[in-house]
Amino acid sequence: MDSQPVPVAFVGGVGRSGSTLLCRMLHRLPTCVHVGEISYLWRHGVQGNLPCSCGAAFLDCSFWTSVGQAAFGGWAEVDAARAESLRRGLGARNELFRVAAGRGSSRPEDLAEYADLTLAVFRAVREVSGSAVVVDNSKLASEAHLRMQTEGLDTRIVHLVRDSRGVAYSRSKQVPRQDIDNRQMGRHPPGRTAARWVLYNFLLEAISRRGAQRSLLRYEDFVAAPEAQFRRVVDFLGIEATEADFAFVHGNEVDLIGDHGIWGNPMRLRSGPQTIRLDEAWQQQMRRGTKLRVTALSLPGMLRYHYLGSAGRAPAVATSRLPNS
Repeated sequence: MDSQPVPVAFVGGVGRSGSTLLCRMLHRLPTCVHVGEISYLWRHGVQGNLPCSCGAAFLDCSFWTSVGQAAFGGWAEVDAARAESLRRGLGARNELFRVAAGRGSSRPEDLAEYADLTLAVFRAVREVSGSAVVVDNSKLASEAHLRMQTEGLDTRIVHLVRDSRGVAYSRSKQVPRQDIDNRQMGRHPPGRTAARWVLYNFLLEAISRRGAQRSLLRYEDFVAAPEAQFRRVVDFLGIEATEADFAFVHGNEVDLIGDHGIWGNPMRLRSGPQTIRLDEAWQQQMRRGTKLRVTALSLPGMLRYHYLGSAGRAPAVATSRLPNS
């Protein structure tokens, strides 16, 4: 069995912040493989058999079939319901607050059991893909914690943060999923999104301090200078890349290729040239009262990540949006 640690590029933050595009850009590098939101492996993949980003149902996807075979002798040989139950229990909010406070998990046996499953999956992904670095777009602090607690994974966290008002507006819109018939992306009231924005970013910071390397990337800065910021992420992750490896980025255009991502933003289905463009829609279309409420509820994070005052306006002209963010 391969005893070398598996490098994991974990992209964390709150949904609708451009993480799908960033992960798919990493997938363009020869040493990286993007697997989408691996947190949904058991629920949406093995149990739900929902589509992979390649278009095939999960259990019909040749890539994931090979991963299941390499990890467990086939997906039928592992108790997916048990795995999902472990994941949800270990990601409960009381558990996360314990970890953030440095007290450790209250369920060490469950954590060890889930870590064994996780390590088997990540090793199999590396074996089947032939790629050194596994890119995980699970985002949540609970998932970052579980990767950090899995001995045999070398996890580095790219903490992607976006202006809370842009996130709140995006998550309140009705957006067809495109990858699944008759489904919409989840919608959330702006106030709830603002409160979660603060909590999720705080927990990701607090948990990463317990042993993982973390690099903050502001979504707005990424949009303003895609290639420069992408190179910075690649350097942070310790990924070896040549100049030719960055040729798919041309100003605000990127040329994407298909992958085998689990769940995530519908733009996971798009390949070929994609434009990274500014989007000021929330500034014009969000009601003033809603803006004020979101700002008030997320004020600690807005100040911490420099979204208020001149410091917040300097890196980019306006809050911006990646394709289908």
